[in-house]
Amino acid sequence: MKKVLIFLLLSLSCTLVFPQDGLNISADLVNRFFWRGQNVGGNSFHLQPLVYYSKSHFEIGAFGSYGFCNKYEEVDLYAKFKLKDFAIAYTNYYIPIFGDETPSSINTKFYNFGKTTPNIGEVSLSYKSETFPLFGSINTFIWGNDKNFGYDAELDSTGGNYYSTYVELGYSFNKNINLFVGLTPYRGFYGNDFGVVNVGLKMYKNIEVTDKFNIPVYVVLSSNPQKENLFLMIGITL
Repeated sequence: MKKVLIFLLLSLSCTLVFPQDGLNISADLVNRFFWRGQNVGGNSFHLQPLVYYSKSHFEIGAFGSYGFCNKYEEVDLYAKFKLKDFAIAYTNYYIPIFGDETPSSINTKFYNFGKTTPNIGEVSLSYKSETFPLFGSINTFIWGNDKNFGYDAELDSTGGNYYSTYVELGYSFNKNINLFVGLTPYRGFYGNDFGVVNVGLKMYKNIEVTDKFNIPVYVVLSSNPQKENLFLMIGITL
């Protein structure tokens, strides 16, 4: 009952959005955290706050995800440079506890940047246009806790990074439906070899509560062909 009451209270909240150039604050409530073909958040609802500041071509922000029914926690800090329809970004993922409630490292402290760090650094290049329906991104882990996946014995023995990479291409049918396909070019965090690891649809809809208040809702139907699974995620933007 307590979790139901929290859910209802959050559902009645609204997004606090300031001008595009400025501070933006919002939060999503999702039934699971399914990311790039991976069920990273376990079997739990998640609250996902987001805050970012945007000015001209630059944006800095922080994203979090916290499981209601498990100990999963994540805080991502990012910086982005945007030029027309392209953007390059650096993201630091801090994930001390996984969805199965196991620690990500023997030392889960944020300021541990050594060999046992729970942090992962990623560089991304993305494209998205307001007028052209195609979008895409290339994302590569360049340092941190991207190791010991069991796919390369020599690499695992030295504690070397896999440089896990995720490539996604998508098509926007309209503002409410996106089709996407994600793949990994080699073994690493996303899979054991080259292959498609994420394919599906993301659909958006505003549910009107009153004439002046509506709740943005989205649904993601996604499958990982390499792992042969299927997930349905629903989210509410607060």
